[in-house]
Amino acid sequence: MGDIEGRPFTATKLADYMDVPRPTILRRIARLERWGLVYRVGYKYFASDLAFNSIIGLATYRWIHKRLDALVKELSILDSRD
Repeated sequence: MGDIEGRPFTATKLADYMDVPRPTILRRIARLERWGLVYRVGYKYFASDLAFNSIIGLATYRWIHKRLDALVKELSILDSRD
C-alpha cells in the first residue's frame, strides 16, 4: 500500500500498521521476496511489477481491498459509538 501511494513501508511500519509482530512481518516479506512479488531497497519494501501484472497480484489486490473496506466499516462503527 505504501508503495502505491509513493511512501514505501519499512518492516517496522508494516508491523505497526498491521498490528503484527515485526518478526512475523519479516518472515512474510521474505516469502514474498522469494516469490518475486516484493523487493527491498535499503530498509523499504516495494511491490514488483509482477505483483500487479499477474493473476495472483490481481487476486491479492482484490483481497486486500475487500479486507480494508471491512476494516474501515468496523472502525467507523466504533467511531460512532463515542
